[in-house]
Amino acid sequence: MNRELWFPTPIWFDHLEISNLNEIEHYCLQKEKTEPTDCYSNVNGWQKEFDLNDVVFLELQSKIDEKIEEIAGEYNIKSSISVKRQLSWMNVNRKGSYNHVHIHPRKFLSAVFYVTAPENCGEIVFEDSRLQRSSHEPSNWFSEMNPLTFHSTGYIPEVGKLVVFPSWVKHYVTQSLSDEPRISLAFDYKVFYESD
Repeated sequence: MNRELWFPTPIWFDHLEISNLNEIEHYCLQKEKTEPTDCYSNVNGWQKEFDLNDVVFLELQSKIDEKIEEIAGEYNIKSSISVKRQLSWMNVNRKGSYNHVHIHPRKFLSAVFYVTAPENCGEIVFEDSRLQRSSHEPSNWFSEMNPLTFHSTGYIPEVGKLVVFPSWVKHYVTQSLSDEPRISLAFDYKVFYESD
């Protein structure tokens, strides 16, 4: 039989070589010490918006924006539309902290970049966002899971790893069991029309 995939859920990932990761780590930990959390989806951890145009992030900003532009090209976006970063925030998850299930409403693409990633620091998990599917295909039907049958999939953090996903995909971060902090930077990209 011929098969075509319709309505796929893409998750992109890559490793970025960033020359000043230690400086970024120090910047985030200093902010954690001196500023209260904004707390979006985080439980027992710390989150704070930041300006990616700050000099410490310039190399990272350039490389992430390049990857987002590459991904946007896969969508064949019209020339009258651009994809721009709208929001950036830092996450510091210490032992016991996690992020509950959420999406990023009214955004196009979201991304996470790992500055530090100690062992057992919690993985990002993506869930199949098609509500009807889970009621029609219980996972106990299958002898072995594969991309056609998975209801969720996770990515283990690694220093320098960038993960990009459609903002509508439900996701969460499992609880950190590490004595060392996991530091990540998160980004939302939005579609803008020429007139915006």
